[in-house]
Amino acid sequence: MSVRLVVAVLLLAGLAGGLWWTASLAPDGSTGSRDVFAVYVVGPGGGLVANGTVVAMGTPLEVLRALANNAGFAVDVEQQAWIGGGCTAAYVVGIAGHRESSTGGWNYYTRQPGEPWAWGSAGAACHPLQPGDEVEWCWVEADVCQHHVP
Repeated sequence: MSVRLVVAVLLLAGLAGGLWWTASLAPDGSTGSRDVFAVYVVGPGGGLVANGTVVAMGTPLEVLRALANNAGFAVDVEQQAWIGGGCTAAYVVGIAGHRESSTGGWNYYTRQPGEPWAWGSAGAACHPLQPGDEVEWCWVEADVCQHHVP
């Protein structure tokens, strides 16, 4: 076997390994699984806008959309390239007529029943929910949810 052939094989193997590693870092768009989730929407001032139990694909965004479909309110989502590509670019700017402003906006929180609410740092279309998770969409001002559902 010639030296050139050995070098070519090693380069191709390194390239394939690098492509696999890069692909493994990207969100696959299939996070979560279809399941039953409790979901709450807490609006400005801490009032409950809507709540219910939905069957949806297991991301906070899909759970919110299912509740909105069942309860008859709008969810406004914008694709914002500055956030990133793929599922991270879905950004919730309005729920049930309450639109993001200079003083407040929407964040989601998740928990297992009986546990404390945890803020979701991943995009709402990327965060995989676990069976039994509860989801809360909360109006946030000054980085504080106005009122968590107990």
